Amino acid sequence: MVSFQSAPTTIDTKSAAAKARAIARSVKSVAGYPTIAGKDRDEFPPKAVIQNAGTAHIQYMTPTDNRASGAFLGKLLTPYNDGDQIELIDALIGSPLSGALFCRDAYTQ
Repeated sequence: MVSFQSAPTTIDTKSAAAKARAIARSVKSVAGYPTIAGKDRDEFPPKAVIQNAGTAHIQYMTPTDNRASGAFLGKLLTPYNDGDQIELIDALIGSPLSGALFCRDAYTQ
């Protein structure tokens, strides 16, 4: 399996207004994807970044993996602020979280 690396993305989930925008992006992204018992609708890019724009790729996955990877991503984003740019790296290979995302500062390379 090949790892995927995104272009720089912009965080937009820290302030109350940004959280509301993130929820709106998520609602728009999953529209048209029916709920399935025992599955979550995972988004990439995640709702935490403006590049989602309500047009994320949706994948069904177990709630445990989806929520654990979302919590992990949230912890990784802790030092960043709205407007900061990061790159998201899909780290499925050998990960205990099948949907885990790892981020790094977009300007480190």
